[in-house]
Amino acid sequence: DKVATSLNLMRQSLPSAKKASTGDDVTEQAEEWIDAGYTKLLRGHDLTPTCVALQGSGQTAISGSKDHSVLMWDVENEKRAFTLCSPWKKNDPNSTVSRTEGEVLSVACSDDGHYAAVGRRDATVSIFDIRAGRNNLVKTFTGHKGPVTCLCFR
Repeated sequence: DKVATSLNLMRQSLPSAKKASTGDDVTEQAEEWIDAGYTKLLRGHDLTPTCVALQGSGQTAISGSKDHSVLMWDVENEKRAFTLCSPWKKNDPNSTVSRTEGEVLSVACSDDGHYAAVGRRDATVSIFDIRAGRNNLVKTFTGHKGPVTCLCFR
């Protein structure tokens, strides 16, 4: 798995991998990852991001937010590739859901990188074909009794 191999190589290259820990391991490692340039801050959502998934190739990431938006990211170039789902707008006359109902709580990407799944607070799961590089909804599934908080392709 390319992603796991890359993460392990990065962990081994950090100074903390070569010395004894002196405190909060999580905080120390996070600070080292930022200082070493392994972690980047990408801006694009209007409200708090709630979930992120990385394609198997590691080239594209998908993020979801409380603002209903789902963004596709070009990881290597550190920029937004395209918007899969637009953010919720307060004064949109066509909107049929409240701000909280459409919050994106989970995203997943298929192993082949062809599909993205989006789980929402309104108990729906939407499947998108992301090969075309735009919003191409395949199907929305309903029937959950509560918010969809975790997704995985198998």
